[in-house]
Amino acid sequence: MSDHTRERSVLRSAFALGSMLITMVSCSQSAPHPPLNDNPSDEIEIIGTIPETVAIEFAAVYQTTVVNDKCAPTPTWLSGIPSPKQITVPVHLDSRVKNQGTWIAWRDLLVPGQCGWRFRGIEYKADRTPSDFQAHKQFLITNFIADACLKDNVWHVDCPAGTVNFNDAESVPVHHYCKFSVLRDQKNGVANPCAFESDGKISPMQPVKHLHLLRPQQRTVRFTLTDLES
Repeated sequence: MSDHTRERSVLRSAFALGSMLITMVSCSQSAPHPPLNDNPSDEIEIIGTIPETVAIEFAAVYQTTVVNDKCAPTPTWLSGIPSPKQITVPVHLDSRVKNQGTWIAWRDLLVPGQCGWRFRGIEYKADRTPSDFQAHKQFLITNFIADACLKDNVWHVDCPAGTVNFNDAESVPVHHYCKFSVLRDQKNGVANPCAFESDGKISPMQPVKHLHLLRPQQRTVRFTLTDLES
């Protein structure tokens, strides 16, 4: 990535983060503002093969890892389980030509600060066309394509051993299958158009990679989206 492109990517991420923080200020139980890293260097490149007419937006997810009343409060006495705060920051589109695109995210966009903010993973929303995306945006469910398997002080989990569906092989793309007609049939509530398997059914799970387990040293996530109705 050129220095100019890198600077533009960081500035756009910073602007997006600022918008997220404005929302957080209105919540009395908000975690302390995550400090922005002015010079992030831990770049993650998303390489996508996506139909050129499909509209898609990626976001990086960040989460608190310190457990206290501000950073990871317990929502109810009944559950007794702390609830880490999360924010999402739109991922910068680097280039998109026909069905090939690259997006740039930053693992170290946030300084951990007093709440231990850490990168959690990459998610996306998609629809058949840009106009459809704007019309259905509020109803779209996000899908994860990469999980950093964040070990925190709440769940104490690490990345699991690799399987066909969930693994850390950088050369193997995550593959999601979509039926965008479910959004046109949706009258109320939310819908996930990309929850299908390669055979067009919701289940059983086919032997295809659904999620990349993003190890700390990895810098690339490959992703393929197929419109089953095109």
